[in-house]
Parts: sequence; C-alpha cells; structure tokens
Amino acid sequence: LGAGFVWGATIEKRADQKFARLGVGATRDVLWATSYEGDVYEYVKASDTFEKRNLFVSDRAQDIGVGKDGSVFIVDTAGRLKKWDKALKSFSTTGLGGVTRVAVMSNGKPVAANFPASQRVYIAR
Repeated sequence: LGAGFVWGATIEKRADQKFARLGVGATRDVLWATSYEGDVYEYVKASDTFEKRNLFVSDRAQDIGVGKDGSVFIVDTAGRLKKWDKALKSFSTTGLGGVTRVAVMSNGKPVAANFPASQRVYIAR
C-alpha cells in the first residue's frame, strides 16, 4: 500500500458508521473518530468496536484531535472547542469558540484554528 510502511491489523467498523475524521493517540489502540453526522466514537479494544461518546446533540463534532497523552478535543458543530472528560464521560467546554479545526500537541494542549474564514490559530499555553 505504501512504500516504507508495514501495515498491521485493520479495524472493521459497522456498515452504518460512516466516519469523516480520525484522531490517533500514542498507540494504534487510542483511536477516536467522527461520523459524517458529527457523532463521536472511541475505539474500545476489549470489544473491538467503536462506541459512541457524544451523549448530547450539542456534542456533535466537525473535527477531532487526540494527543499523545490521550487527551481528546473536539470542535462542535457550533464552533466551540471542547475537551473529553474521562471521569465524567462527557465533553466540557473550554471557553474558546469561533473555531473549525483542532490538533493536539504531544503535551495534551490543543491548537485550534478558524480555517478558512480568518486563518487565525490559537495555541494553548
């Protein structure tokens, strides 16, 4: 498939899940995805399935980012940056809005942007 890569196991998903974006943490087992409808899924190795994590319509996502430390951020469909709270099993607002994209640095801090509207990039300290 690609020169220089050794392809390992593949993960199958259900036919009714149509993923649009993918976020990967430190290992191949830390996978998160968003569907075309904006639902957010986490890969659960024990059951070899993707489980839906957004319990509220307000937590549907247009983008997702996963850090090496396992932190997960989404940009919801209203342009708000939210962080996954593992203890509460829900997304919490960060106070940043007006963004369309998110990436996560290796230290778990988000980098958000408003592309293509303003070309502004926000880097967490």
